Amino acid sequence: MTGRLLGGIEAGGTKVVCAVGTGPDVVAETRFATTTPAATIARAIAFFTQQSPLAALGIASFGPIDLDRRSPTYGFITTTPKPGWADTDIVGPLRRALGVPIAFDTDVNAAALAEQRWGAARDVASVVYVTVGTGIGGMATPIGTASNMVALNILNKEKKRLSFIRFAKRSIPLTIIDLLIANIILLVRL
Repeated sequence: MTGRLLGGIEAGGTKVVCAVGTGPDVVAETRFATTTPAATIARAIAFFTQQSPLAALGIASFGPIDLDRRSPTYGFITTTPKPGWADTDIVGPLRRALGVPIAFDTDVNAAALAEQRWGAARDVASVVYVTVGTGIGGMATPIGTASNMVALNILNKEKKRLSFIRFAKRSIPLTIIDLLIANIILLVRL
């Protein structure tokens, strides 16, 4: 195997997938049920400590999560409806146990970005990604951007045309409700 060894966690509402590889090539993987925070995080740590030294770890987590690096709760699963998981620090214990740089994002954003990098969205400028699993989530990038940005299109009354009115420099997950509301606004104003 060549290249740096990278770890990845997809922490879902019902199961966790931990993998090690050099990019899209996976060399070791494990799957287990999402139980209590302590047991689930300990199981992930045990898997990664059995692998060759990692260069970095990426965590894609169910949410809501705190993505603001300036926040004292950065790396936490926040107000999730999943019993026992509200206000759970997921990044801290993994960083302390593994001692590697950690990237943290929502499971939906990570899946959409993976599709842009290696999957079905490789050759397109814009992506709308909606997932339906234990929860429902979505992510979108506006037309013509290669970066991870979100835009809501609504009708500009004065100019009678669509315009982007909300941008973010980093991804902000849209729920299906947000997408439906944006579509309803468009239909009502047309």
